[in-house]
Amino acid sequence: MSMIAVEEEVTPKAADPGHDARTVEGPPEKCEQHALPVGPSGLCPRCDFEANAERCEQHGLPILPWGGCEDCEADFLAHDYTERQLRIAKKWNIVSADEVSDRAKEAGGAELVEGLIAEGSFNLLIGDSSLGKSPFLYQLALCIATGKPFLDYPVKQGDVLIVDFEDGYPDIDTLLGSLCRFLGLQRRPSNLQIFSQYGAPEQFGQRNYHIKDLIREMQTPGRKLTIVDTLRAYSPGIVEKNADAAAEIQFFREMSRISGGAFIGTHHLRKPSEDPKTPELDTLDKSRDWFNQASGALAPINGADTRIGVAVPKKKTPEDVAFVLRGFRRVYGELPMLYVRRVRDENGKPLGYERLTDQRFLLTEPFKARFDNLPNQFRHKDVIAVIEKETGKSPGAGTVSHTLEKFKSFGLVRDSANGGYEKASPK
Repeated sequence: MSMIAVEEEVTPKAADPGHDARTVEGPPEKCEQHALPVGPSGLCPRCDFEANAERCEQHGLPILPWGGCEDCEADFLAHDYTERQLRIAKKWNIVSADEVSDRAKEAGGAELVEGLIAEGSFNLLIGDSSLGKSPFLYQLALCIATGKPFLDYPVKQGDVLIVDFEDGYPDIDTLLGSLCRFLGLQRRPSNLQIFSQYGAPEQFGQRNYHIKDLIREMQTPGRKLTIVDTLRAYSPGIVEKNADAAAEIQFFREMSRISGGAFIGTHHLRKPSEDPKTPELDTLDKSRDWFNQASGALAPINGADTRIGVAVPKKKTPEDVAFVLRGFRRVYGELPMLYVRRVRDENGKPLGYERLTDQRFLLTEPFKARFDNLPNQFRHKDVIAVIEKETGKSPGAGTVSHTLEKFKSFGLVRDSANGGYEKASPK
């Protein structure tokens, strides 16, 4: 059966006789203020609302359907934002800049060893074997435990823990006897506690008897210092892999938050290089380059709040100088360069360490004369007067700054509480 498509005829609509196709209606008039169409009253909807709406007593603006004006809404949103920010800050212990000083006081923010080590910090002592790092740290531990100055630096007294992977109790006993004699201690302090790997319990290394368990359980309020000698023996990964080092440093910092105390770990240098350009600790302008010689990963070095290096001095020194000590402290920069001598008894056996303060060795002219002519307590103007008397003319700012930096670099001068300077070991 065939299909025939039938085209439907479309009849055009008749034109509206009342509509002139040539007429184009213009756009409606708009309010100049709000850009909204103007109604029969001559006002746009917004102007009409503002003219007839009830006014907010606080801001004088029209009240919106929700019961407040635009400024009330802004105040509400700002308040809500502030409350939310406060909740977040409380959750994460975030403080504003004007609260930092109060938080610093609450956290202690004090020096454990003035100018060297802060409470709650992670620190490294780096140097070759057989230089005497362990006896040096045992002397530091005794000073913290008894409140005696360490190398003439004031300390904050408190409990100390030494985690010793190097020495057994016979060697430790001999060392403590010599150091107590040197420091003038009549008895050994009971708040210095020592763990020796050679006296560890049989379960050591098993569940609940790992070294971290020991450190964690010993972190009680009042524990001012924990010494780990050596870091490699504590955890090989901390000095070999950056990721492991970061995790271990984080653990130490968590423990510091519990006790408020500081941690110090010992570390070694790489095997001596035959390269004659290897930097010497006491000849560098800045000590930071020297720490690149540390063995293994750099994460412990970069993560330390204070890095302290000890090395045999390159400069000619008195025979009893054991090592030169320099370092770098986060925020504060370079530490003073100290020459440390080992004091011996009448039989030549080592007793302890003291800082060399002989300016005849440390300073050359004209710095020695300038130092001798300054009083024990002095100010910037006193340095100017001494140099002016020496040279016969007023010194430039660079000369004065260089002189002060020279004194500070050897630990001969430090900032005083009254805003001036004082000699570290006055005559």
